[in-house]
Amino acid sequence: MPPTSKKIKQNKSIIFAINLPSQIMMISFGQNLGRFLMK
Repeated sequence: MPPTSKKIKQNKSIIFAINLPSQIMMISFGQNLGRFLMK
């Protein structure tokens, strides 16, 4: 296995690991904002 493809796979998993929590944070932020505006 060439090291370049291994590095690309590593980068993809890192990007996924970064994107997933940020998406969850954005969803929860939107829900909190909605609750705040509903008051």
